[in-house]
Amino acid sequence: MKTYRHLYPQIWDWNNIEKAWRKARKGKRGRSPAATFEYDLETNLVQLRNELRDQTYQPGPYTSFYIHEPKQRLISAAPFRDRVVHHALCNVIGVCRQCHGSRGGESLSRRRRRADAAAQTRAEANERWRGWSLRRTLCAAGACAKRRANIQ
Repeated sequence: MKTYRHLYPQIWDWNNIEKAWRKARKGKRGRSPAATFEYDLETNLVQLRNELRDQTYQPGPYTSFYIHEPKQRLISAAPFRDRVVHHALCNVIGVCRQCHGSRGGESLSRRRRRADAAAQTRAEANERWRGWSLRRTLCAAGACAKRRANIQ
């Protein structure tokens, strides 16, 4: 397995922090935590970057709530500021993981071939199902035509 060194400075790089903020706000711009963070955006990003650089960053408390669809589950959500850090970390680590598959040493091309094979299997299964459904529809239509012919 390959070892990656000196990744930490890439995490607190200004461009990475800004990209992480853009990813974290996607779909959440109208929500209060994102709007609060964005109100004083530059100060918040600089503070977050400095905390990461100085290794003094502390994650905030999670907000917990229940959802009831399809069954009751407890959800714990990280503060918006922490989500920015999560995205900053994934931006750097994700590049390393693309070289190596999530399965032990599996290459990206192998994962693509496996995904193509799975897609083909699903397509064949759908084709079989649609074929059965089409035959059923045609048989039903044929039976209706026979009944109409007998009535007349």
